[in-house]
Order: sequence, then structure tokens, then C-alpha cells
Amino acid sequence: MTWKHDHILLVLAVIGSIMLYTWLGNPRIQDQPLAERLSVMRVEEQAAMQHANTLLAQLQNNPMQPAIWLELAAIHTRYKHYDKAMAAINGALLLLPIHPGLLMAKVDILIKQENGLVTDKAASMLQSILQIAPQNVAALYYMGMYYIQSQELSKARPYWHQVQTLAAGNEPWFADFLRNKKDLLGE
Repeated sequence: MTWKHDHILLVLAVIGSIMLYTWLGNPRIQDQPLAERLSVMRVEEQAAMQHANTLLAQLQNNPMQPAIWLELAAIHTRYKHYDKAMAAINGALLLLPIHPGLLMAKVDILIKQENGLVTDKAASMLQSILQIAPQNVAALYYMGMYYIQSQELSKARPYWHQVQTLAAGNEPWFADFLRNKKDLLGE
């Protein structure tokens, strides 16, 4: 009896799925919203790269423009051209006074370049940021991540306790923080 019951449920699930699919969409037509979205994304990236080339031409005429270096870094970061983004952020760092936000932008590129891994180099920069701005919530969060990734949970706790106290709650990484804090630190 259980065997028949399981098969009947399976058949009903398959039939229900087919009915739902044919009701919501048409199997003979491509997913137009996805195809359209991908096309728009390609066009946007091409326009951004053309703008990046214009910015590079401006920098060739006058490399002493930190705002252009920063804009170039943002464009290349958005489209995952991390080597170019790093070169651009370094260009801005040469021209501007040391600022925690600027250093965090560089750390962010380093972390993205490593697919989310907080490397020793990034951790060293984070420590420098925390010496300048001890309540920099992003630096505290990523230092906690560094220790989590290094399997040193006891070293992560003080950083993440500070994050919990100081964070506004709308940071792009805050949901990950809450999930990781509970799962990894048991809190």
C-alpha cells in the first residue's frame, strides 16, 4: 500500500508540475525575460567599458585626477575586472590622503578577487584600517571572517561582537553576518 501511495504522489507531482509550467509559461517559447535581461546586461557592460576607455584617455592627458581613478575602479569592480580595478584604486591611493573608506575599497577588491576569501594581505590591510578607524564595521566584519576562515573562532568572536553592536543592519553583508554568527559561533 505504501509503494502505490508513493507512486501516486510522484505521478501527481509530475502532472502538477507540467500543468503549472504550461499554465505559467509556454515550453515552445524561449524565456524572453531572461534573454532580454542578459542582452541588456551585455549592452550595459559594453557601454561601461567604452566609458572606462574614455576615462583612461582622460588619465593619459592628466593622471592626477583621483575621482577618475575611483570611477574607473568602480566600473572594473562591477564587471569583475579585478586586476584593472586594483590598478585604478592604487592610482587613487597615490593621489589621496589615507582614508579608511578608500582602504576598504581596496580590501573589497582583494576579497572579491579571491572569491570571498580574506587573505593574509587583506587581513593586514584590515588591521591598518582598524588602527585608523577602530569602529569601522566592515573592517571588523571581515576580520571576523578572516579568523572564521582560518578556523580560529575564538579570535573572531570579539570582532563580531563589535559588529553586532555597531552595525546599522543595512550593510550588504549583514544577513551573512547574522547567519554565520549563529552557525559558526553558536550564538
